[in-house]
Amino acid sequence: MFIKKLTAALLLTMFTSSCVGTDFILDPVQLFEPKIETEPGNSAILKGENIHFTATYYDSLGQEVQSTVFQWTSLNSDIAVIDAEGRATGIMPGQAQILARANNIVSEPALLSILNDPNQVGTVIVAPDSAKGSPGQTIQFSAMVLNLNGETIAGKEVAWRSGNPETVSVDTNGLATALKPGIAEIIATVDSIDSRPAIFEVLGQLKSGQFVPRPGSSYTVRGGVTMEKEDNNNLLLQFGDNFVSSSGPGLYVYLSTTNSVGSNSLEVEKLKSTQGQQHYTIQGNIDLDAYSWVIIHCKPFNVTFGYAELK
Repeated sequence: MFIKKLTAALLLTMFTSSCVGTDFILDPVQLFEPKIETEPGNSAILKGENIHFTATYYDSLGQEVQSTVFQWTSLNSDIAVIDAEGRATGIMPGQAQILARANNIVSEPALLSILNDPNQVGTVIVAPDSAKGSPGQTIQFSAMVLNLNGETIAGKEVAWRSGNPETVSVDTNGLATALKPGIAEIIATVDSIDSRPAIFEVLGQLKSGQFVPRPGSSYTVRGGVTMEKEDNNNLLLQFGDNFVSSSGPGLYVYLSTTNSVGSNSLEVEKLKSTQGQQHYTIQGNIDLDAYSWVIIHCKPFNVTFGYAELK
């Protein structure tokens, strides 16, 4: 009887060792691109005046990192200069771009207009500030023109431009047309003062990504993956021939809105193979952008081996 119990225990240990151990206690976490946000993002002062900029650094967990030391730069030092504390001074009329740097990350440019007269154009604001569409779709953008005191200036001529005209075109009235998958910045200019860019993302019929192992684990998951919308409205999920995953009992493929399996996830089916090219069909007329992550998950022990973000 003792030998039978020992044998059963050894088999159970061998069966579960690929999914449990120290890795089992590490829950999946959603990762982000580290970033720096600056305030104010779009401002105006009179020549000779000062304004103080602040910055916040967010790490890969999306958490603010306190006591980060930033390096400040004005890309237009003839128009405005900025000191080590983030205090900018207007030198001459025009518009300057202000950057904050830390940990090899650079912020998006903050815009600072320097004016001679408080009634001049100080800031230009585009609405909406972001949009998505498929090729052929149009989005109407509008521009609000404000003086130094935040009061609306009417009757100003607005010049529109696209930062990526092959992806999105924009006419003289701010009507943008999606041309092909990609991302374009839409900018309005009034009296040489630019708006902060509005982001227009043109969605395609195919998204792709690369598998990576879950951070902090000892699992191997790598290789390419694509997901495309077929003519019959099914989604086709394809793993590349370079796909490799650690072995384990009950490995399943999931689609999810984050890099963890939960109520926001869709179980596709059991993983067909731990290596090599394979494909999965998801029926039900699901939108291509409904899920942004493909996850390899050990279902019996609720452990994620790895995932890929689809872009």
